[in-house]
Amino acid sequence: MDGDRSGTGDPGVGRWEPRTTPALRAVPVTIAWGSRDLLLTHRTQSARAQWQMAWARHVTLPGCGHLPFADDAVACFDAILRITRVADSAR
Repeated sequence: MDGDRSGTGDPGVGRWEPRTTPALRAVPVTIAWGSRDLLLTHRTQSARAQWQMAWARHVTLPGCGHLPFADDAVACFDAILRITRVADSAR
């Protein structure tokens, strides 16, 4: 990103672009979003994350907000188990 798009006035904030960092693609990444997150809204921020990190696995946790473990710990645990099983089977 050129300059400050974070609104903080700090030109160093918001400049890192994962989609242009090839080494990051070698790291397995999963991003889980609560469908009812009001702080990082699912509709806009998950789309941005998918654009920035298209190679990552993106998971939606239905009914969860910004703190999904507080909203539905079982769904979070299940998502982690599914992700780790996929990673283990890829070895």
